[in-house]
Amino acid sequence: MMDDESTRLVWQSIAGIVAQSPPEQALGELREFGWAELLLSEDSQLATEALFSAQGRHVVPWTGLDKVLLAHLRPDDDLWTATVVLPSAGHDVPTSMLSGSTLRITGVTAVRATRPALIVVPALEDGELVIASGRLPTDGVWPEHAGGLDPASGWTSLDVAIPAGELLVTRGTQAASAWAAAAAAGQRALAHELASLAESMLELAAEHVTSRKQFGVPIGSFQAVQHRLADVKVWVELAKLAAENAWEESDPRASALAKILAGRAARTAIKNCQQVLGGMGFTWEHQFHRLLRRASVLEPLLGGAEHLRERVGASIIAAGSGPRLVML
Repeated sequence: MMDDESTRLVWQSIAGIVAQSPPEQALGELREFGWAELLLSEDSQLATEALFSAQGRHVVPWTGLDKVLLAHLRPDDDLWTATVVLPSAGHDVPTSMLSGSTLRITGVTAVRATRPALIVVPALEDGELVIASGRLPTDGVWPEHAGGLDPASGWTSLDVAIPAGELLVTRGTQAASAWAAAAAAGQRALAHELASLAESMLELAAEHVTSRKQFGVPIGSFQAVQHRLADVKVWVELAKLAAENAWEESDPRASALAKILAGRAARTAIKNCQQVLGGMGFTWEHQFHRLLRRASVLEPLLGGAEHLRERVGASIIAAGSGPRLVML
């Protein structure tokens, strides 16, 4: 593990790459920095927290989320030339299907300028979880542009069928344990990013209410405004604590809980900060709409809050116990 000074320098370096690098160069600079090696080491928490907190703050048009999942699904491959197809939005279990000689890929993927050399697809085969991986066919099955609510996010939905004959398929407990670890790691990463997005929304709103005046006084002096922003602050801090706690717990439900709370923080920030920003928050020139759209796209990935609450609740009932809650 790194000492405090080394940790600070690494954090600053990653944040600097995210903030200053042109979008088409950012992942390459992270590669040169050695971020993937850090992710695969005992300092994976530092690699994840630093990158995804910065992604949330700067709302970048790219993501490292697929690399986080690949670190558990295909750690021996080059993370930078491969990508993962996530389950469809709102799900944390695979939505792709492997049937005979065909893999029906249904999910969400990150779109980049170059086609990935390797795709990794968690899928179901006769109800059992499998991990299929291989090279893409040469025809145009891969999307070239992102879409949806936030095209700048780099995420898009995918629904295509490809031949499965040459794919490597991992089955059984190896596939199930790899996907469980990958999904938990992805949920932790998203929890950091969503908490950062919510905090950025709060900062924009706080800046606005201290400069905007009504009746000759800043609107931030009004109790109703203070209560709305205090509510956001509470959920942001809870989300941060839960994300930190998820790294200390071996129970994957702790990662799901962290994402649930981060999603709650983001939704509360969207509602309350939009309210205090008023018409300013609706303008295209203001930063707020970018934060709102990004949070709305990320919150359903690897399971939306409602879906995860049901799954965690059902598992607690079935097992008779749950993950340890972070002490507040």
